[in-house]
Amino acid sequence: MLRRVLAFLAGDSESAVARGARLLRDNLSPEQLAAYRKGGSFEVIGGDTGKRYRIYRSHMMNIAEFDAQVQRVWTWCFYPEGNLVRSDNMLAQKLALELFETEALAKANRHPPSMLNSF
Repeated sequence: MLRRVLAFLAGDSESAVARGARLLRDNLSPEQLAAYRKGGSFEVIGGDTGKRYRIYRSHMMNIAEFDAQVQRVWTWCFYPEGNLVRSDNMLAQKLALELFETEALAKANRHPPSMLNSF
């Protein structure tokens, strides 16, 4: 409630959720955007290794890594500091995997897919 009041007083009529959603959409390729709209996830190719990842619309453990046979081999979790809306978090994850995959995954939590629910 306080955030809405402060946003209103600042003349910001667009909520953080709406801004984040727009920013994510604006930074997805047409293929990624179509997949995201259809199923709530999109694929990313790692900038260092060329591995395939799928980022799901979730708060935690929302990145799946796939092998060449399109089998999920790992589930990853990492996110930037701060209280970000979900779409901002997803965009940060996308950019991290594309631009500095190795460093991001070095700090991430990794779990075998069998430990987690299927996406």
